[in-house]
Amino acid sequence: MVDYLVKAEPFDAAYAIGTLGFIDPHRAPPALRDGLRPGAPLIISLLHTDLHDCGPSTAVAPREQTNLLRDDPPPATRTWVLAPQLWKCLLTEYGSRRGHRPVTPSR
Repeated sequence: MVDYLVKAEPFDAAYAIGTLGFIDPHRAPPALRDGLRPGAPLIISLLHTDLHDCGPSTAVAPREQTNLLRDDPPPATRTWVLAPQLWKCLLTEYGSRRGHRPVTPSR
């Protein structure tokens, strides 16, 4: 996503459903900022637990996860399951033009 947005024309809107947790949060917000036209809406849905049912972190640190696919052995991947307020801070830090209202899902 990050590499694509660098080359693409800016978009009128974007949504990311469950994907930002798999991209370094220091790379995704700047790419989204630069990949959207000024004032374009960004709609995101974020991970609130990881594969081990561990809740969000208050630090920007990846978690090693194993994706249970058909590969043998399963590939390891990094995820960032961050608290909503931390995502808000990252989006603001990297130049988000609009305020964001994080929504925490109920269980």
